[in-house]
Amino acid sequence: MYLLLNKNPKFIDYFKNDYLGLLITPLVNIPVKDTKDYLIAIDNGAFSGFNEKKYFNTLELYKDTNPMFIVLPDVVADHKETLNLYNKYKYLEKDFKTAFVLQDGLKEKEIPKNVSALFIGGTTEFKLSSKVEKIVSSAKKQGLWVHIGRVNSQKRIRYSLNIGCDSFDGSGYAKFPYKLYRDLDYLNSLMQPTLL
Repeated sequence: MYLLLNKNPKFIDYFKNDYLGLLITPLVNIPVKDTKDYLIAIDNGAFSGFNEKKYFNTLELYKDTNPMFIVLPDVVADHKETLNLYNKYKYLEKDFKTAFVLQDGLKEKEIPKNVSALFIGGTTEFKLSSKVEKIVSSAKKQGLWVHIGRVNSQKRIRYSLNIGCDSFDGSGYAKFPYKLYRDLDYLNSLMQPTLL
């Protein structure tokens, strides 16, 4: 499933598709009434700069939409600091399904046990590493949802599916609608059973 970052309801509805959900961030709020036909997840906005007040305002605004997961605060490419933030905000697990962000420097045994989802962040080298593939495989056996960020090409879509991710996002699709149309069609073709 592709989780779209775009706040324009007309744009969203134009691309309505079985494999399209919405990624809400403190910077891209969609009117709650316009999310009712979609699966949604809530990101923390850390890639652009985490703002705690805006993050909590977003959680409050969408709390009744039953998001698939909320992304707990993280620090890009820094597992140690991301783990520190997890310990600070893990109390949110009592009210939401939460996602822990995998970052560079991660040791698999340090992944928190109470999260509902994993979000693959970090550098490109980390995202494409055999370590991440192994973690995704293990997470799927535990029934966790796995999301990967910064997917903006058919090659990366294929990679995400091949390692077992359930969803992905990429800001490039919000900027270039023709790519979204093309690659949603591509995703749809990948998801169809092959005829023998």
